[in-house]
Amino acid sequence: CCPRPRHDPASCRETQAEVCALYDSGGCSTLGIETVPDAPAVLEHSCSMESLITDEGYHRCYELCDKASCCGLQEGSARRCEENQGDSSLNKCTPYKTNCPNMRDVQVPPPPEDLVQKCNLDNVATLDGFEECQERCRLVPGCMLPHNDIGSYLERNPDSCAAYRDACAVLGGADSFEEYLLAFLCTEENVRTHKGYAQCKEGCNRRDCCYLPDWHPDSCLSGGKCQLFADACSVLDDPDSSLTMTASSQQQEGSASDFGLQQQQGAPLPSNFASPGELAPAPVALFETCSEARISTPEGYDNCLEA
Repeated sequence: CCPRPRHDPASCRETQAEVCALYDSGGCSTLGIETVPDAPAVLEHSCSMESLITDEGYHRCYELCDKASCCGLQEGSARRCEENQGDSSLNKCTPYKTNCPNMRDVQVPPPPEDLVQKCNLDNVATLDGFEECQERCRLVPGCMLPHNDIGSYLERNPDSCAAYRDACAVLGGADSFEEYLLAFLCTEENVRTHKGYAQCKEGCNRRDCCYLPDWHPDSCLSGGKCQLFADACSVLDDPDSSLTMTASSQQQEGSASDFGLQQQQGAPLPSNFASPGELAPAPVALFETCSEARISTPEGYDNCLEA
């Protein structure tokens, strides 16, 4: 996992930096000498300051430069492709070493005034709030990288980056709300508290597009996120995760009366806590209206949904 680029989910270069450094400087260098791809014609434009001030431009430049990351490592590292491959690699590294350092020269603007507000725990626990925080944090992707990364903004922007790093840490590195649900909101530990259960339940209710058939214009089944969503929200159906009022949870979450519950240690939540309200009697023709044959058409699907 050490040779993989930092943006690769399977990489451990950042989380196990000290271990990877030992591999870099140790005997593993003989197992594979890195090659440097020829610099593409778009490298100069992609890594220009005009391009780097956009989220798309920054990531395009980073992706190109990361393929030649061995050109910019510290002196003496076994992964320095110039040393490992001789003069031919030195020539290949030149355009990368000319253009890629531009990422470090980006001037980070002061964080927006509402950054802390948008990136507080309660706000990011909702889909809209998560996306609001993520939108602001994506303005400065280089602030989230360590000093020695070629795309890091930290050297020239220590104060601005510190403000972003502190606020954006609440996202926990999740790239999507589904990942955030799975990693933080819908854990068994979190849903054992009333607040945590409500947060997980609300988050799961916001992805109703996963229940729509593929042909429906609002369906998100083909996006690949619904499996993460299903994995996260399955904890709500787990009988082992049913909530009970314990003395410790009362102390942490407030008195039971705040939730309209009995103030008795071990008293279970009422059955309608997750789904308050009364269901209307089902229409007599519901089974026919929602038959598999009927909902296979857009009109039939809408009729079933309305019923």
